[in-house]
Amino acid sequence: MIEAALAEGVVSRGIANGVLDVKVHDLRDHTTDRHRSVDDVPYGGGPGMVMKPEPLVKAVEEIRSRRGTPEAVILLSPQGERFTQAEAARLSQLSHIGLLCGRYEGMDERVPELVGAREISLAAAHHTRPAEFAGLKVPDVLLSGHHADVRRWRKKTALARTLERRPDLIERASLDEEDRALLDEIVKERKR
Repeated sequence: MIEAALAEGVVSRGIANGVLDVKVHDLRDHTTDRHRSVDDVPYGGGPGMVMKPEPLVKAVEEIRSRRGTPEAVILLSPQGERFTQAEAARLSQLSHIGLLCGRYEGMDERVPELVGAREISLAAAHHTRPAEFAGLKVPDVLLSGHHADVRRWRKKTALARTLERRPDLIERASLDEEDRALLDEIVKERKR
């Protein structure tokens, strides 16, 4: 699935032109059971499956032994720090990055510590053309061209969604002053 996506578009052209080198690792190659299981039920019960730590840790160990230690290991997770343009620019200066892509209900919470990974969230609200479709309009702020307002709107939207869908993440998040002010606005707006 990942290799098919890498075979198209701008990433494919980057690979073909030698701008980047991508190696996909199948986590099932790093399992020990006959079913090649990469997931299991969560402790404490609940719906869904959780990715096991063993295959992820072994995959990162193999990357380190075969390709060298990545300058950054990034765990893509909805509970991670927001992926910003500044972070993209910083990461683009590194020569070797490992990306851990989760699925199911998520990954075992021990994985980031075990592999030295930072969690980054790619989740963001997006709209595209047309500006109005089926009676729904793109928010005016996105049409304004005012980058600071757009950034603030996206941050507020992400916080509102997280508060609505995963309030537990807000409780344990490291919030800056702007985050707290935006959350206060969200709460006040919801009370109206």
